[in-house]
Amino acid sequence: LAQLRLALPNTAIHYAVKANPHPVLLRALADSGASFDVASPTEVRAALAAGAVPEQLILSNPIKRGDHIAECHGLGVRLFVADAEPEIHKIAAYAPGSSLVCRITTSGVGSDWPLSRKYGATPDQAVDLLCLADKLDLAAAGVSFHVGSQQRDPEAWRPAIADAAFVFGQLRQCGLAPWLLDLGGGFPAAHVGEAPPLSSYGEAISAALLDHFDTDQPHTIAE
Repeated sequence: LAQLRLALPNTAIHYAVKANPHPVLLRALADSGASFDVASPTEVRAALAAGAVPEQLILSNPIKRGDHIAECHGLGVRLFVADAEPEIHKIAAYAPGSSLVCRITTSGVGSDWPLSRKYGATPDQAVDLLCLADKLDLAAAGVSFHVGSQQRDPEAWRPAIADAAFVFGQLRQCGLAPWLLDLGGGFPAAHVGEAPPLSSYGEAISAALLDHFDTDQPHTIAE
């Protein structure tokens, strides 16, 4: 966590509860000021029990049961991720007034486990989906993506950030005010094979944000 904060000093770090939900670990992370990436009511409750507050949670699973959405909303979660029209209708029905982040697809090139075939809308689809969210009285908060697990190329974030900037620009032209960019995970752990230091990832991401958003940069979070 400390290394990620040094590499990405202006980015809120969210721990993915699914990785290890042990209460001692979650409490230590909450005490350190970490936020949390959750995927179910059980994970929401675990994060809250560890000392997190609902404002620190993002429900990042793009596919969710309606009753789970309602349960998480009842626990205070207000930030949801989706990448398809039926999911947006479910969030509008079961978590009215919430904020929506649309997940866009990436190539996954450079990662050990690409996720490009599993989740994500195209940038053009994301614009349409976020405009739909606005019509359904959800706040069009912004964009998320994931460049693949164990991503060994720091430059992998650049094309995704460029796509996100396109979506933000289109939404702003429509009078919307997106504010959040979820950079996802993918930062490599010390497993098999070599990877650059985390500082290289921070430098590449910061440079891409400056190139594509200039001084009007969104709030960023990462997993």
